[in-house]
Amino acid sequence: MNKHFPINFFQSIFSVKQIFSNRNKFKWWQLGIIFIFIQSLVMIPLSLGLVQRGTELVDAFLPTEFTQIDSDASTQIQQLTFNEGQLAETSEKIIYQTSTLIVGTNLPEALTQDKLALDFTQDYAVVTLQKDQAFYDLRLVYTDEFIGKLKEATIYEGLKTEMYHQNSGPIFLSTILNIGGILFAMNALLILGISVLFYLTKKASAIHSLKESVTLSLSLVSGGSLLAMLVGFLTTDIFILFGIQSLWLIGMSLTLYVKTRFKRTVLNEAVNAK
Repeated sequence: MNKHFPINFFQSIFSVKQIFSNRNKFKWWQLGIIFIFIQSLVMIPLSLGLVQRGTELVDAFLPTEFTQIDSDASTQIQQLTFNEGQLAETSEKIIYQTSTLIVGTNLPEALTQDKLALDFTQDYAVVTLQKDQAFYDLRLVYTDEFIGKLKEATIYEGLKTEMYHQNSGPIFLSTILNIGGILFAMNALLILGISVLFYLTKKASAIHSLKESVTLSLSLVSGGSLLAMLVGFLTTDIFILFGIQSLWLIGMSLTLYVKTRFKRTVLNEAVNAK
C-alpha cells in the first residue's frame, strides 16, 4: 500500500536502494518542508541546552570591558544609595573611564555616545552595548535583587545576572536564532554541494534533474540528523552536531554509490523487493 507524504519519505531513509528508487517522487515544496523539519530536529536539544545555561547566555552580549572595572570604581558603585527603587544621587559623576568604557551617575548623552557605558540614572541603569558597529541601550530597573548584586558581587556578575532576569526572553531568542541561522546555512551549503555532485553524474547515471539530486541528499542526511538530535542532548556544540550530519551524509553517499552505481536497474530491483 502506498504511503502518503511524509511517511513515504522517512520510511526509506536507512535503505540506500529505496532512497535511490524514490528520488523522483517528491515536489520542491515537500523537499523544503523536509529540510526545515530535519533542521528543527537538531534545534530541539540545542534549545533545551541553552535554557539550562541560564546567565551564561549573557556572556555573548556583555563585553569583557565590564570585567576590567577597578576595585575603586566598584567600591564607589557599592556605596550608591537607593530609595524605593530610585537612585538618591542626582549629580553627574564619572566613576570610571577608559577609551572604550565609561561608568558614572546621570551622565550626559555626549559622554556615552559611541562607546560602552554604564550610567546609573535616577530611575534605572542604562547599559550601552555594541553589536557589530552599532551601539544600543539596555535599561535595567533597580530591583532589590539588582541592588543586592551590585553591593555583594562584582559589577560584571551583577550586570550579567540582572540582564538575564529582566531580558531572558529576548536574549534566549536572539541566541537561538543566531545558532539556528549558522546551522541552517552550513547544512544548506552541505546539501547543495552534495546535490550538485550528484547532478554532475547525470550523463552517466539514472539521475536526470537537480530535484532528484536534492531528494537524494535530504534522504541520505536524515538519519544523521536523527543521530545528531540524540547527541544534542549531551552537547550543545553545533560543530560536533554538524560534523555528525556531514559524516553520515558522506558515508551514506559512498554506500549509495557502492550499492547502486547510480544505475537505473536498481529502481526495478527495489520495486521487485517490495
